[in-house]
Amino acid sequence: MQKDVEFQPETKENQATAILKKVLCNDPALKTLDVSDGSGQIVVGVDASLEGWGSILQQENKNHDWNPSHYESGLWHKAKKR
Repeated sequence: MQKDVEFQPETKENQATAILKKVLCNDPALKTLDVSDGSGQIVVGVDASLEGWGSILQQENKNHDWNPSHYESGLWHKAKKR
C-alpha cells in the first residue's frame, strides 16, 4: 500500500474475503445449543475495553472443542464512557 493511492484488492484478497464470509455466515460457524442431559458445558465469555465490548456464548462438544452459538460486539456510546 502506498500513501494517497486507493487500495485495489487483488485476486487473493478477494478470495480470502469470500472464504471468510462463507465460514462466518454458514454452518458450522454457529451451532445451536444442546441443553439435553449429558451435553457439553455452556460458557459465556466477555471482554471489554475503553472503546467497546464483546461476548460469546459457546458449548463444549464431544471432542472437547468449543462451538460458538452466538457472538456480539459493540462500541460504547459517549455517555457510557464517562
